[in-house]
Amino acid sequence: PGGVDYRSVATMMGRVLLADRDWQAGRTKMFIKESENVMLEKARALIIETSAVKIQRCVRFWIFRRFLARARNAVKIIQRAWRTVTARRNFLKLRRGFIKLQAAVRRRRERRKFLSIRRKVVAVQA
Repeated sequence: PGGVDYRSVATMMGRVLLADRDWQAGRTKMFIKESENVMLEKARALIIETSAVKIQRCVRFWIFRRFLARARNAVKIIQRAWRTVTARRNFLKLRRGFIKLQAAVRRRRERRKFLSIRRKVVAVQA
């Protein structure tokens, strides 16, 4: 059925897997002794186990990479917020300094005006 010659496949498998052991190929099945069946089942279980371990390793690695990507994004958000805070602090400090400088310049200008007017008033009174 379907163009597959089961007898030749079974014969080839028997030669490869069960080289000198007692086996017989049916039309769609291979008939082997229980001890050979146990040996084949152990080999199958080992292959399934190693495949499962490989799949688990890949999935765990994928989960870990996803965790790292999220952590990296969180770090970027924290760094951006911290840079904003420090930039704002520096800006406010600079602005306070300029306000104080501006006040000192205005105070000095007003003091000079006051002293000039005072000198003139004292000159007029004397």
